[in-house]
Amino acid sequence: MNLLSEYSGPSLVFDENKFISNLSRIRKASQRTNTHVVMAAKSCTLDISRRIAMKYLSGFEVSNSREFAGLPDQNHHKESLLFVTNPILGCDHSYLFNKHYRTFVHVDSFHQFLELQKIERPLEFGIRLSVDEEGAINYQRRDVVTSRFGISFDQIGEIMQEAAASHHRLRGVHVHHQRKRVDVKAFHVTTKCILECIPDVEQFEYINLGGGLSGIGIEGFEGFLAQIRSEIPKKIKLIFEPGSLLFQGVVSAIGKIMNIKKIRNSYVLFMDISKECHLKWSDPVPLLPQSRTGKFTYSISICGPTCFEGDLIGQYKMKSDSKSFPLYVGQVIHFLNVESYSQAWNTEFNGIPRAQIMWQQNYFLFHHGSNSYSACCCHMI
Repeated sequence: MNLLSEYSGPSLVFDENKFISNLSRIRKASQRTNTHVVMAAKSCTLDISRRIAMKYLSGFEVSNSREFAGLPDQNHHKESLLFVTNPILGCDHSYLFNKHYRTFVHVDSFHQFLELQKIERPLEFGIRLSVDEEGAINYQRRDVVTSRFGISFDQIGEIMQEAAASHHRLRGVHVHHQRKRVDVKAFHVTTKCILECIPDVEQFEYINLGGGLSGIGIEGFEGFLAQIRSEIPKKIKLIFEPGSLLFQGVVSAIGKIMNIKKIRNSYVLFMDISKECHLKWSDPVPLLPQSRTGKFTYSISICGPTCFEGDLIGQYKMKSDSKSFPLYVGQVIHFLNVESYSQAWNTEFNGIPRAQIMWQQNYFLFHHGSNSYSACCCHMI
């Protein structure tokens, strides 16, 4: 199926081969650095993505019973880890004992810790911490609240004391980052804070440093793991929960130009694909026909079809040899740099239908003159 010539509506397209390549490199990196990587289930809701991830990673991170229900059954040939991090926890705890994962529940408040005591069957749990944008625990300024997530620093000691008498077992800590992309320096600060500020931290089985890894990228991931691993005692398991990182270069999108408007010296393209409905959390890069020696430069705003003024996919520059504007109504545009989270957010706001989801096994780009297009063999999900 050629997605450009046989266009059937706005679509998010997943490249399976690239996804497997990413997972394979991440698994090798984690094995060589004695670390564990689990998939943040919220990053993609497609069953096929989770089944493939199960083969390469150490497990999953979920927030609630509905996310848990979408996970594959645990592979009995290896121990699969499950981290449950839910700011409301809820009353239904039965799912925590299904599918035979080794499950750790992260408590987000002292109230959640007390609620956990009502569950008779023993559980393993961890304390959820929040760090500021520099990666530090704000233990020196306890009056400052920087995030709605995580145990306040002055309650950590109290929970650890109470946990000693609990039938549940405190096994580790989990970190919530306030930034979507966390730099390497912030991770080093967080690691130092945990080791210096939490009593008896070396008795913990694991430290889960969460996600926010997309800025580090696949290429730099192994080096990053090695740096952080060297700072933490070897007997403590080091866990990471990437979402976007797993899908780096995996997701693209296609949409059709439905209307073109010229405003002063720029052009506005109205697409049938929407930033608000279909591309949330993404910074899409359109493959536009470019000419390196083009005499004419066009300023372009690409917008979605909703009535929301902010439904703007992006603003771009395009060089062309043509004196007349080279794009036209009915032309299909291919976008790169799409987040897997866009699939999870995919919605029908303002009567706009959800984007189709395409999962492709064989993906290639071909070039025709100065134009770039995409084509693939794929199936809809």
